[in-house]
Amino acid sequence: MVNTHITDPCLKRQAVILSDIGADVLDPEDFVTLQNAISKMHTNYASTKVCSFENPYLCSMSLGPHIQGKLGQSRDPEELEHCWTEWHNKAGTPMRKQFTKYVELTRLAAKLNSIQNLCYDTTKRFLEKHFGQNDSYADYWKHYYQDPDFENNVRAVYKAILPFYQQLRGYVRNRLFQHYGPDVIAVKGNILIHLLGNMWGQQWDNVTDLLTSYPNASTIGVTETSLRGDINVCIVGDPSTAKSRFLKQVADFSPRAVYTFAKASSAAGLTTAVVRDEESFDFVIETVALMLADNGICCIDEFDKMDPRGQVAIHEAMEQQTISLAKAGVRATLNARTSILAAANPINGRYDRSKSLQQNIQLFAPIMSRFDLFFVLVDECNEVLDYAIARKIVDLHSNKKMFGLPADKIYNPTFGPVLLFVIAQLLLACGSSSLFTLGTTYVDDHIKGTIIETTSEIKHFQQLVKE
Repeated sequence: MVNTHITDPCLKRQAVILSDIGADVLDPEDFVTLQNAISKMHTNYASTKVCSFENPYLCSMSLGPHIQGKLGQSRDPEELEHCWTEWHNKAGTPMRKQFTKYVELTRLAAKLNSIQNLCYDTTKRFLEKHFGQNDSYADYWKHYYQDPDFENNVRAVYKAILPFYQQLRGYVRNRLFQHYGPDVIAVKGNILIHLLGNMWGQQWDNVTDLLTSYPNASTIGVTETSLRGDINVCIVGDPSTAKSRFLKQVADFSPRAVYTFAKASSAAGLTTAVVRDEESFDFVIETVALMLADNGICCIDEFDKMDPRGQVAIHEAMEQQTISLAKAGVRATLNARTSILAAANPINGRYDRSKSLQQNIQLFAPIMSRFDLFFVLVDECNEVLDYAIARKIVDLHSNKKMFGLPADKIYNPTFGPVLLFVIAQLLLACGSSSLFTLGTTYVDDHIKGTIIETTSEIKHFQQLVKE
């Protein structure tokens, strides 16, 4: 029970919230029962296996990636229904008993937490209103929003989006009806959830091919002025914030994508080039990055290091989505209907929050205006996080068991010399010439008990281990 003499309303509210200790308010026996119920439900959820639709004797399909993959890729309504129904029956039925315990004990915890706060009139009125008859955990959960008109506000939001939802629902039903036919999709009633691409119907990206009205048409802005429909995004971040990895991942999973390095690309290499054909000796147009990424994504790394002439060359491609060419007697206008995903480093290697975005990045105003979105990634200097990264790096390049030392003593900052011993043994075993460099760079700091504090040092440390 909190102190009733607190007069400041903000402090009183914080005290009430802090006095709510959740499930810890239960008796030890009930608390253990609740945790066991949650644990068993998690275990059952993760370990449930169902039989394959094609082969009933193959019963090793788990939720991820097997069943989720089928729901996202298959267009056979019978297979989709089989996967969805079988998993729910095998995962849901065994959990009913545990879920009943979970509901009973969470409602009890909600009631006990509320009784502790009866000293406040507002809380008491709340409890009398919501917990007088059914002790609902849902009502207890709602009080965290601290909004006395929460239900009415939610209803207002629902009422505002209902017309759009009804139109979207009708459109989705029509598209699924066109694909599956009346035997699968009814004209009225609920839309079958197993046809929406995943187990819960929450994300429809797996059925984009069924829901897109004109899948082969380019997107445009439907306004008085025709605008491009592809957005250009620039990621500005400190070194070692995984910008390059993000770009490469996008290039890997996108159906049509080109990855290029701005510093090593010329203006002609990004837009287009005219070369002389080796056989006919005529001038021909050579396709390059932006043309190859037409109707796709062009990922440009180290965008801030691009030659100024290269930045000027892609102005037209980023806004008009075309490339105009007039070279060696060749005049042409080529399509470059692509989204550009660029990554850039801030000036002086670190993003300065006291300055504006334009002051932090070495780009001219015209090229910055072509980007629709800028995302800033800042590497916060955090001793705990940096230590965890360093520990992970050493894990990748060492075998802890060969030294017969506990894992906590190998990487604990208190044992700086032991950490150096591990790295030294690793490098000696690899016959590396980097041992002397590593020693002279880090020995003094680790003997003094300090640890790696910045990500740039961690990257250098990782490079030394690799060498």
